[in-house]
Parts: sequence; structure tokens; C-alpha cells
Amino acid sequence: MTRVALIGRRGQGNDEVEQAFKRYPHFIAGLAHVVLDVDTPQQIREYAQRGFRGLKVILPSRNYDDPAYYPVYQEAAAQRLVILFHTGVVGGRMDDPQRVRLRPYGASSARMHPIFVDTIAMALPALKIIGAHVGYPMYDEACAIARFRPSVFFDISGGETVRRHLLTRDLLGVEIDWTKVLFGSDASSDAARVAAETRAWMAALRDRGVGEEALNRLFYGNAASLFGLE
Repeated sequence: MTRVALIGRRGQGNDEVEQAFKRYPHFIAGLAHVVLDVDTPQQIREYAQRGFRGLKVILPSRNYDDPAYYPVYQEAAAQRLVILFHTGVVGGRMDDPQRVRLRPYGASSARMHPIFVDTIAMALPALKIIGAHVGYPMYDEACAIARFRPSVFFDISGGETVRRHLLTRDLLGVEIDWTKVLFGSDASSDAARVAAETRAWMAALRDRGVGEEALNRLFYGNAASLFGLE
């Protein structure tokens, strides 16, 4: 493992990520978790000044391409911050009463359809965008967007389910080019799970005869280029 992108949680979680990448600047690239309905362009500037290389967004109360969010996107583009959007269905028991109580009114997987990042990419071509989970389960839309929008990439995080879908449908390297996909573990800070996900993907792809150039792009090269780490 050469470099990692570490994603924070709003508040103290972002502070902890900042401490980590400042302690290990040649190993960790930090992404700040932002809340589109709360955070302002000024806060985005402050994240850039603190040394974050990107932002993570999820669970907005409006569609991702709602005009209310464009000031945040515009500032991210101006600061050369990558935005990682959760795309597709949110995992877990989001209908559990205790979890629903903590979510903003109107939050729904429908707000995070991958087609909304297409709108953003066309409006702000300078903004570098990663869609998480290849839009699970809206893979066809995600692959089409990656094909036609130079600034849009997708990560393959999502565990065994996403891996099975992408491999059995033969999407990687066919419907979405190896230059537009990134490895993601979706594994929080669990180092053992990160390692297990990495091994599982590496073994599955090598079993299918994927070459070293494509593997290097997936596991390092594409992300290094996006985050300016080359």
C-alpha cells in the first residue's frame, strides 16, 4: 500500500483526518465530510486551506443537482478539491426508526441517483467528481456518464455485492474504461477489512486475466492523478 485516501466525518471526524494527513503527509490524502444543506463556500475554502484534497457528500435533502448546492460545488472547483458523491441506494437499515430520526427531512436514495452528477459535470467541467459504488444498482447510467464526462470517475466500493454485479456483468474495462474507475474499500478505519477487500478484488481481477496496467490504474494511478499525488 503506497497511499490512502481517508474520509472524515463532520466535526471531530474531519479534525482527526486532518491530524492523520498532517502526521503522514506522504501517505494520507484527506477528504472532509460536508453536509450540503449546512456547509457554506467559506467552509469549503477553509477545508482547502487546512490541506484537505477533497470532500465527501451523502444524504442531501434535495437532489444533488439542485441549484442550492452549486455555490459549494463552484467553490470546490475553484479550490481544486475533488468531490466524492455517494451514488445509488444507501446501504443498511435506513428505515430503522432510530436512524430515520437522525436523517434530514427528505433524505432519500432517490436524491443521489448518478444522473445528477451528470448535470453537475456538464455545468462545472473543472470540478473533479467521483461517484461511489458505480451508482449501485444504477450501473448502466454510471458507466454512460463516465464514458462521456471527462471529469467523472466512479469507485468500486460496496463489498461483495457490488463486486459480484460488476464482474458477472463484465462491466469493468468494457462498459466503463479502466481509466475511469478507482478502488475503494468502504471499510471505515478497519485495516483488516481494507486488506481483505483489496485481496478479494485483486484475486478476482487476476482470475479474469486483467493486466497489470489496468490494475495499476484501478488501485493507484487514477486516484493519484485525480488528487495530484503523482
